[in-house]
Amino acid sequence: MKGVEKMLTFSGQLIHESFSKCIKLGTGRVHSCYHRVLNILTEDGLFSILSAEIACAPKALQLMEPVDFLKMNILVGHQVSFFDSHLSIGNKLTIDLSSARLWHCPIIFPADTSAADSIAGIASANELFLRDSERRGAAVWYREQLGKNISMTEDSIDLALRIRIGDFVCGWFNGNLAPVERLVGVGYGLTPSGDDFLCGFYFALSHLLPENTHVIMLRIQILSLSVQMSDISRQMIDTYFNGEGNEVFYRFLSAVLQNDIDVLPAIYREILMFGSTSGIDITVGILTGLSFVFPSNSNKRQYQKKRGISCLKN
Repeated sequence: MKGVEKMLTFSGQLIHESFSKCIKLGTGRVHSCYHRVLNILTEDGLFSILSAEIACAPKALQLMEPVDFLKMNILVGHQVSFFDSHLSIGNKLTIDLSSARLWHCPIIFPADTSAADSIAGIASANELFLRDSERRGAAVWYREQLGKNISMTEDSIDLALRIRIGDFVCGWFNGNLAPVERLVGVGYGLTPSGDDFLCGFYFALSHLLPENTHVIMLRIQILSLSVQMSDISRQMIDTYFNGEGNEVFYRFLSAVLQNDIDVLPAIYREILMFGSTSGIDITVGILTGLSFVFPSNSNKRQYQKKRGISCLKN
């Protein structure tokens, strides 16, 4: 006869204000479970519990300990209960929130940046990208823009992603937002590469050009399209296109703008751990957005339509 399964106990390290509010609503259900991320659905929407290795984020709780949720046999639909300063998930685990510190999204101050530092920071980030990025998702398109064409077998989805990122970038340069509709939802993963790229693109521009008409219109258009997305992709879109993002990308954006080459490599290693290709896809979006704000004199980008694949050329 099997003994009673012991409930595991973990501690919360950082908690976003929105997660703190949601736990006051009473109960929820497990929405989806992955190695380092556990998503729960409450009356107030979708929220995430993150293993210690994953930087904190909006609508999230980061644990103090590294955890592999998949090894706990947590099932979709398991009840999530909130009581006092604890959170429990079925009979699998309980999380002590009494020591969790409130986490707020950092603030980027554009006035503190210089064009020279930012251009140098983009170049430093590009070097890291070319050295360490996997050749999947939006990374393939960006390698072409950096003059590093690669030979590889592509399926129809990969090819569509490259074409549609190029179409979007061309459209943006020419003041045409229509191509964004064809980029949403394109690519593999729970958050397709097209969505990740757009989140990074908007993340960079919204912090540097918050009053720009095209930036504002992009937000309106993407949020109107979010009803077509999966729950997880919609949560990410709602987060990024409402001015927030994962903590590691705040540090990345700040380090690039200041060309802080001492911290960039460590930050980039964290990004490589972010999802399957999501970390790189968001990074490509950020660097692409920055290239519009800080075009390099030594590496000017000329925008032109070429066989529908790309109009951003060195």
